[in-house]
Amino acid sequence: MERLTKLATSIEEGDMPKPDKGPIKAAIVSAEEWDSLVATVNRIDRRVAMALGLEMRNMAAIDDLQSEVSANTDLTGSVVRLVDGLADQLEQALQNNDTAAVQAVVDQMRSNNQSLAQAVANNTQVNPQ
Repeated sequence: MERLTKLATSIEEGDMPKPDKGPIKAAIVSAEEWDSLVATVNRIDRRVAMALGLEMRNMAAIDDLQSEVSANTDLTGSVVRLVDGLADQLEQALQNNDTAAVQAVVDQMRSNNQSLAQAVANNTQVNPQ
């Protein structure tokens, strides 16, 4: 029984014994030894299934995170381009002393602020986890 327990433990730990000579020969084991071996195999099977399930959940979470990062990167780039464009328009209007153009940019900024605020509100979780 002790030899069988050592064998089962070494298999469970990934230390598969190799025969010294020739193929492994069949052995007769008691019902108790057989039950112990079956229990060990079942325990290994459950652990492998749990590990695979955990890996699948982690992969799904990583995919979700990558999608979120991509969406945030796209949104950030859009906001930067918007702000840069508005700054360029203001700079041009100021250089030309064009108060009407400055007012048009101010109006556009206010309009964009409302759209941006709405987009942030729509895409922000109320209870982040």
